[in-house]
Amino acid sequence: MMFNFFKNNNKKNKPTPRKENLDREAIQKRGMELAEVSKKRHAAGLPQQAKSQEDLSAVMYVFTDQWDYTIMKIGVDVPVLDDGSLRPSLRKKGFLPLNESVYILVSQIRSVDLEALQIEIDPELDRSMRRNLRGDDVIEKLQRCRKEDSPIFYIDEAFVDEVRAIIER
Repeated sequence: MMFNFFKNNNKKNKPTPRKENLDREAIQKRGMELAEVSKKRHAAGLPQQAKSQEDLSAVMYVFTDQWDYTIMKIGVDVPVLDDGSLRPSLRKKGFLPLNESVYILVSQIRSVDLEALQIEIDPELDRSMRRNLRGDDVIEKLQRCRKEDSPIFYIDEAFVDEVRAIIER
């Protein structure tokens, strides 16, 4: 692939600092940059087409140093404007925190192993993300918590009790 998606990187995911001033124009500009990537991929024969409205539903959130993203079921990353209230609201909407920076919708999880501190995500979502993610910062953040070249992601030990509470509901 055109990026180092399969690199094994066992560095810990660090919490991302919150942005002090939310700049709507900068977020729109970032969205346009990512749209250009999609246009180039489409022209190269790699279309990112949604087959249904469900493909456009948010299934993950990734918080990087500079931007916050939602990942759609189709695997496309879209920058979002977050005033700091997004993370607490995600828990109420059925998103499981893997660490301080990555949240995944419970319905996209295939299995959870709290002893090994791992979750396996839906293979279709994994394939879609590998094909359609555009932002290097998103790819890098996800790669840090991915187990080698698999659809398995590590759970930060600090979030185990919360994960247990969510999955036992």
